[in-house]
Amino acid sequence: MAIFLANSIGSFCLGLLYVLIIEKGLIPDIWRPLLIIGLLGAFTTFSAFSLDSILLIEQGEWFMALVNVFSNVCVGLIAAFIGMYIGRWL
Repeated sequence: MAIFLANSIGSFCLGLLYVLIIEKGLIPDIWRPLLIIGLLGAFTTFSAFSLDSILLIEQGEWFMALVNVFSNVCVGLIAAFIGMYIGRWL
């Protein structure tokens, strides 16, 4: 659950920062690598998500592995969309 939350929050923040930096220019572009790649790259845990999914498959928990993959990807996309929407609204 912690990995799911970190990925969801990170996706939201990525969408928000993208709009604030790229589309609105409210944050100088020089901060982009630090905030998006450094901070959010370290915060989100795609490698841990991948490992969790593989371990579920190895344990024969195919359904839970699919739920894990589907929910992380879908919620991540939705969270990024919401972050972008809020960034554009600000």
